[in-house]
Amino acid sequence: MVLLPCCATGFKHDGEISGEFKDFHGTKTYFAGKPSDKIVLLLTDILGLEYKGSLLLADQFAEEGFFVVVPDLFNNDPVALNPPESFSLMNDWFPRHTFETTIPFAKEIAQHIRDDFKPSFVGTVGYCYGGKLVGALGATDLVNALAWAHPSFVTVEDAKAIKHPLIIAAAETDNIYTPELRANVEAALKETGKTYYATLSSKTVHGFACRGDPNDPPVKFAKEKAFADFTQWFKLHGGK
Repeated sequence: MVLLPCCATGFKHDGEISGEFKDFHGTKTYFAGKPSDKIVLLLTDILGLEYKGSLLLADQFAEEGFFVVVPDLFNNDPVALNPPESFSLMNDWFPRHTFETTIPFAKEIAQHIRDDFKPSFVGTVGYCYGGKLVGALGATDLVNALAWAHPSFVTVEDAKAIKHPLIIAAAETDNIYTPELRANVEAALKETGKTYYATLSSKTVHGFACRGDPNDPPVKFAKEKAFADFTQWFKLHGGK
């Protein structure tokens, strides 16, 4: 398991966020939208809550009628956008935020959502790092539908364990969710009879669905298409 520079590189996204930060069971959390029994749990990449692009995505889901919950996965210790070359993700950051701690944390947040809000639907979307957490939630009954955007560190075993409908937006160039892994994951989903939908966007790299260049037309189209697909997927599978 190796965290690569592409995990933290990308572009700033402009816009004013419309949600608010609140404490949620001891965790700083961004909430977007009006209270609803249709909830989206958004699990970020390693830039966490400090990256506005992720919060703007939450606002977009809220505009589609969902109540959106974005927890701070990293206890106020995100990676900065475009860190210096001297910064080692594997040595300087990842040991503090392994999946052995963040997966149980994500499950706790999902359980709190179930207990506090009594939703009829919970869709969860994971960007990069967050994709691994979505895969783990997908093996439980805490959520109803799943979305992966260029997920990091997911495995064939993760795909086989998923119990709920899954949509995947993959990048053409991705050194983490590689073409070989993507093919193996999709083969496993097919072989085990999962409900899934997968897209591959040309001229995109890992991170395009949250950190892509908004001034690059093919990338902008792919980012917007991924969001629209995720929204439709959630509505199709109970979030309407």
